[in-house]
Amino acid sequence: MRNFSQADVDNNDIVKAVELAQETTPTSCNRQSIRLHIVSKKETVKEVLSLHTGNRGFGHLVNKLIVISSEISVYNEVRERNLPYVDCGIYAMNLLYALHYYKIGACALNWSVTVNTDKKLHTLLDIPASEAVGLIIACGMPAPEFKLAVSKRFDVKSIMKTH
Repeated sequence: MRNFSQADVDNNDIVKAVELAQETTPTSCNRQSIRLHIVSKKETVKEVLSLHTGNRGFGHLVNKLIVISSEISVYNEVRERNLPYVDCGIYAMNLLYALHYYKIGACALNWSVTVNTDKKLHTLLDIPASEAVGLIIACGMPAPEFKLAVSKRFDVKSIMKTH
């Protein structure tokens, strides 16, 4: 969802959604690496979105942001280098479902940026260097009427192979 009304997202509803996601999301070896940074101040929301190029056309409607990161110190070996992003993705899906349950509109924004842009976000939100940012969720209250982006999906037979 990218069309939000001017209504504020209730922080208590975000907390409820996070509590629901916290109870339903598995993590690698139960390490529970996920960290969340909730951005509520309008000016800070605007600054964070200026670092991300995927919110053109709707960024000005975003009420709150949820930055999902993973504490990388809980991973031990180089072979685990991708687990922070796997955990962020699994958590994000559950959080998106929970936000929907509490009737909060949300749009997942991938965090595929340069090292310099990543450092700017860490500085802006005082995110520890030991946290890898996986993605940002833009939140807002749904407008009474809105359009949803829809894309045709591949047929199941074209993506699935039975062994």
